[in-house]
Amino acid sequence: MISHWDTLHQVKNRLLDHISTLSTYPVFDSKRIREEFDASIVKVNNILRTKTLSIEDKEIIRDINIYTKVLRDILSERIRVQRNSMNTLRIVIKTETKEEELKKEENLESDPSKSKNKRLSKNQLEILEGWFQKNKKHPYSQKDQTDLLMKSTNLSKSQVQNWYVLHFAFEVRDKNTNTLFRISNRRRKEKNAKVSPELAQLLSQ
Repeated sequence: MISHWDTLHQVKNRLLDHISTLSTYPVFDSKRIREEFDASIVKVNNILRTKTLSIEDKEIIRDINIYTKVLRDILSERIRVQRNSMNTLRIVIKTETKEEELKKEENLESDPSKSKNKRLSKNQLEILEGWFQKNKKHPYSQKDQTDLLMKSTNLSKSQVQNWYVLHFAFEVRDKNTNTLFRISNRRRKEKNAKVSPELAQLLSQ
């Protein structure tokens, strides 16, 4: 009997990588994840059509079935929150007046040392805090949001991300088991992405 263990194992590990990325990092490429997700489903379906599955193959497919459902739920939640955050961010930037922008420039000109250190001006803090207060349950951003914040605050990408990349948690319910679990964010400074204990417990069911 032909074993499809290697292919299935690769699919399983890739799904876990995506789950880990969505559970840990504030920035993610939803388009690439969707494309790889769809490609993985096609691979598994092709293998199922061969009807030559070993016991090990069937066990991995059961795991893959669980992971695909978890990944789909997490991705849908992240995209939904991302859209809400984008709308809020645009409102915050739009409400900034021209007078505040001029005041920021005057402060920098009157005190050159401010432009050389990492302390944020009052205007920059108001923009960031205004956005954060409305998004503190989900303080993460994608590239377009980062660009908008950089433009409105004249800060670098790392300065903006250091402000809003904070610990966060959101709830996802597994539709199969009706289990509600929370996924907690870790800071981007972590070198290795790991699945949170809560998620690992759900996936092991």
